[in-house]
Amino acid sequence: TTGNDWWRADDARMWDWSADASQRWWLDAIRVRVKTPIYEAFSNSPPWFMTVSGKVSGAEKGTDDNLRPGHEQAFATYLAHVVDELQRRHRIAFRTLSPVNEPNTDYWFAANKQEGAHWSPARQAMMIDASDAALKARGLKTVVSAPDETSSNLFLDDWAGYPAATRARIGQLNVHSYGTLNQSGVRDAARAANIRLWMSEVDLSADKTVEDFTDIRPALALGERIVGDLKKLEPAAWVFWQAVEDDSARDGKPGSNWGLIKMDLRAPAAGPHRITITPKYWAMANFSRYIKPGMSLVKVDDVDSVAASSADGAEVALVHVNPGWSPRNLVMALPGAWRVETVVTDAGHKAETIGSAQACGTIRAVAPPRGITTLRLVRTATRC
Repeated sequence: TTGNDWWRADDARMWDWSADASQRWWLDAIRVRVKTPIYEAFSNSPPWFMTVSGKVSGAEKGTDDNLRPGHEQAFATYLAHVVDELQRRHRIAFRTLSPVNEPNTDYWFAANKQEGAHWSPARQAMMIDASDAALKARGLKTVVSAPDETSSNLFLDDWAGYPAATRARIGQLNVHSYGTLNQSGVRDAARAANIRLWMSEVDLSADKTVEDFTDIRPALALGERIVGDLKKLEPAAWVFWQAVEDDSARDGKPGSNWGLIKMDLRAPAAGPHRITITPKYWAMANFSRYIKPGMSLVKVDDVDSVAASSADGAEVALVHVNPGWSPRNLVMALPGAWRVETVVTDAGHKAETIGSAQACGTIRAVAPPRGITTLRLVRTATRC
């Protein structure tokens, strides 16, 4: 195929719905395993034949937009068709569609090895408008989420560039926390617009660490990031980037501690696969097992702690990250009687329960050094 204008959304020959079978397997796996899954479709880049560079890694310069001028409607039609078809074929429902990803950065350039595309705020707005129209044209309930920006300060730049009509077409605001400046500004923007806010992507390693499946430092770094994001962004959801990552300490490289689980993705498909669960997995468990869907964040006057309560107030979870070398005393004042379970992840524990007790009015616990401690409180009928 030659030229740039040969693709037509209404031509069945343009589509191969058998592609990406391994990735689509996850849609079904989630549907049968998760009681109330939330699906979001997101795009890293327009398809190559809609780009200026002819590549899905970005324009020749990372600060140039890569969608060909005037192709917003065509790209939006492409995305809406994919959402519609995947919903029908896999019996799922996408709640949101994010048409751009980390758009206002200089990461995405043609020589890069990762998919991505730069979008100026003005072009983002055009794409959001076109995506909303394309979804509605197909009669879909899916709404647009945006801008999935890499950091809060860039999110605010994007948001400032959207016309009021574009803002009104957004059903969910997404921000990443690879940069944490101005997070409370994003929180305030979402509140003022009355739009649900997600922290929709992040992963990280501790500074100057190499791949190590026993090092607690990446787990502590993850815990501190989660606490900071929840306290300053107050998002409706906190989403980890990619749970399973490839073993990276190879070919003379020190590797990194990205991912919760590590595998050798180069191993033959039919052969045995070593799977390593890292301390970051257990750190995540200290949060995700106890801060449950439907809970609401409650204010805590400690920078290293975050807490959430069930709607009826019968269950409370507090998570504290202690990165130092000394234990810390935790004190909570809550009226009534409580059963208190203490769960710890540190060098010697993997989200393990280390104690259970009854408390009335005042809850006291000790957070071990270099660890993450969760207090799970369940109200009891005991009279104090």
